Amino acid sequence: TIDFWLDRSKDSRVVLELPLREAYATEREDFRHRMEDVGLRILEQDEETGFDDWGGCGKDVELTEVRCWLSIWGW
Repeated sequence: TIDFWLDRSKDSRVVLELPLREAYATEREDFRHRMEDVGLRILEQDEETGFDDWGGCGKDVELTEVRCWLSIWGW
């Protein structure tokens, strides 16, 4: 989808933040390879703390802190 819709301009960017859950390390690595396979590369990356409402909904959901991988991709 990103390959199809993202403009091929040198100024185009994909900004992505994903929780760093160990159970999904393989999926994150697969995503990274797929992005590289279409010609995108990481311009910047970092880790930060986000808030997770995993598995809940509504106003009474308790948010928990989660480490996240932030990445900015470009052509």
